[in-house]
This record gives sequence, structure tokens and C-alpha cells, in this order.
Amino acid sequence: MFQKKWLTRYAALYLAVAIAGALLLYLTGLLPQDRVRANLCTSALQFEQEGQFPYLFNSRSDAYRVDAYSESLILNHAYFMDTRTSPVSIVQNPSYRDGWHPVDSLLKLAQDETLAANSDRSHYWLGFRTVVRPLLTLMPYQDIRGVLSAAFFALFLCAAFLLYQQADIRAAACLALTVIVMNPIIVSASLQYSCCFFLAFAGVIAVCRLHKKPAALYVVFLLLGQLTQYFDFYTAPVITWGLPFAALLSIQKSTFRKGMAQLGLTLGLWAAAYAGMWFLKMILTTLFTEENGFAIFSHFLYYTGVTEPAEGLVRFTPWGALSLCLKNTFTPANILLLSVCLISLIIDWLTHRHELIPGSRAVWCYAIVAALPVIWLLCASQASGRHSYFQYRTLTASVFAGLMFVTQLFERKKA
Repeated sequence: MFQKKWLTRYAALYLAVAIAGALLLYLTGLLPQDRVRANLCTSALQFEQEGQFPYLFNSRSDAYRVDAYSESLILNHAYFMDTRTSPVSIVQNPSYRDGWHPVDSLLKLAQDETLAANSDRSHYWLGFRTVVRPLLTLMPYQDIRGVLSAAFFALFLCAAFLLYQQADIRAAACLALTVIVMNPIIVSASLQYSCCFFLAFAGVIAVCRLHKKPAALYVVFLLLGQLTQYFDFYTAPVITWGLPFAALLSIQKSTFRKGMAQLGLTLGLWAAAYAGMWFLKMILTTLFTEENGFAIFSHFLYYTGVTEPAEGLVRFTPWGALSLCLKNTFTPANILLLSVCLISLIIDWLTHRHELIPGSRAVWCYAIVAALPVIWLLCASQASGRHSYFQYRTLTASVFAGLMFVTQLFERKKA
């Protein structure tokens, strides 16, 4: 009876969040279009100057690659979400595309107010528009970057501080080192890259606050899965489960059996909420547009590499795609940084008496958490390889869980 009662409550909450998400899209679409357009024009000029895929610090490594391709598309979709003239735009997700160069398309759109939408991405929620469109009424893209960066580091510092309070200094240090490895300067200033990190940090904060309340914890992971699908789709979705769950392990320090039970339940809730939110979007697309929303599922065979890619596109093997993501994660600078940390740990193990953590402890769950993002990248090999310049950040959860595993694998013997 208890389980049935909570299942009903979870379903009601899930539906309420979905309705609120759709309503929020509609309301933000009512914001003044002339204000949005004025800042869109200024933003388009910046994209023109920077190019479609600029690199920071004169580097040619994908770890320092900025995705203006996706950023310009995000602004494009936010601009056409004008529900005063087209209420169905929150479902159709219209945009203007002139060929396959989104930066050029955005510039043409800024120069010609008469251009109408001629493309859509109706198979995604694109919930980021609820944030981007209000910001566009106030400022151009270059100022939005500053707001994103400030919010990113504020949320990160809050998450790290609470993790230090609830767990220990090692957990907070591992989180900080993980964020450094994933190049926060670029992530924090990107609409595309930062979204999953915002949700992941919020999840860590929620876990720190609610770790003694199991029912509330499960709600957290349910909402994280649902909101990940709403705001993002496949940039680095696994981190919104992986970082909060690894943080939970560091706080509770429970048995392996309990840790595995929590892993299965939280991941199951997260995955069901993530998939269910996408399924709901397919239903809305089918009902309110002329498209068959479920046709997108036919692409699964392509993304996993079962079917051949389109002509002119490289076909990636699972290991080839993973190697690209690993290369972007473990740059020479990151290898040096991680090596210094590992050497310091080894010195500590050698200078103090330590013993291996017994197999009954939940520390071994970290290894499983670290493996799951790798499996994700291997299964979606075509997407992982083609978009390795941003999908490598899926390994954020692997790095954090891996660092936690190494730092907690040995403990000092009691005198």
C-alpha cells in the first residue's frame, strides 16, 4: 500500500512538472519579440566574428573548442518561439535555416526581419528556451555568457562546500578536480555545454541537503532525469545522475549491498523519467503538428552504428569514438594534474599505514558509476565520435567517481 501510494505521488509530480514545463515555454514565448530581435542582431555579429567553431587559447584541441554552431541554433530557436503569433511553436520548435551553416543563417535572419521559419526540431523539448529567451530580452549573447559563468561557478562552489560539510575534504577536492579537468572556462560560458552541469550541481546540492530522507532523494533523481530531457538531450546527460549519486555514496559510506540497491533504484528512476519525458514530447508532436513524432526512433540504429552513415560521413567504431572522447578528456595538462594528485596519494599511502577497503563497503560502487558513462558512449558510437568535442564531457561522472574510488580505496589503520 505504501509503495502504491508513493508511486501515485511520483506520477502526479511527474505530470505536474511536464505541464509546468510546457506552460513555461508558452509564457516565455509571450515576451516582446522586438526586444529579443534587437539583442539577436547584436549576437549574430559576434558569431560572425568568432566563426562556427572557434578555439580558445590558440589551441587546436577539441578540449578548447567552442560550439558556436549549436549556440547560434539555440538563439535561432529561442527567437522563433513567439507564442503571440504561433502558440504551436513551443511544440514545433521552428528555426530559419539556409543550408547547414547555422551561424550564417542567424546572421541572415538578423539582417532580414521578413525571413520566416523553414525548419524545426520538433522531436526535442528544447526547454533551454525558457531561460535563453528571457535573457535575450535583456542582453546580447556576449553578456549572457557572463551571466552563465557567474551562475555556473556560484552553483559549483555551493555544491563543493556542501559536499565538504556533509562528506569530507576529499569528496569536495575530487569534485573540484573533476570540474577543472572538464575545462570550466569554456563550459561555464556556453549555453550548450553548461546545461547538464547546472542540473548536476543542483543535484549534488539536493543530495547534500536530503541524504537522510530516502523518499525525497528518489524524487530528486526522478526530477533530474525529467529535467535533463527537458533542457538538454544528449550533450552529457549521464552526469546529472552520476555526479549526484557519487556524492550520495561519499556522504552515506554504506555497505556495498545498500549502495548497489540505491544505484539501481536511482538510475532506474532517472532513466525512466528521462525516457518518459521524451516519449511525452513525441506524443505532443504527433498531436499538434503534421509530423509523426515517433519517426525519430528510427535513427537509433544509425546512432549506434548498426546502419551505415550518410554519404560523406565517417563511420566510427565504438572504440574509435571512445578513444576520441578519452583524448579530449585526458589532455597533456590534465594528465599532469591527475598524475600529481595520484603521486601525492601514493606518498600518503606509503608514509602512513593503510589497508584496502573490504569488498563489503560501498566504495566499490564507484567503479560501476565510472563505467556507466563509458558504456553510454560506446553504445551511441556515431553520436559520440561525431560530437566528441562536447560529448567527452559525459566522462565527467567517470572522472569524479574514479577519483572518489581511488581516494577511498585505502584507509588508515587504526592505532
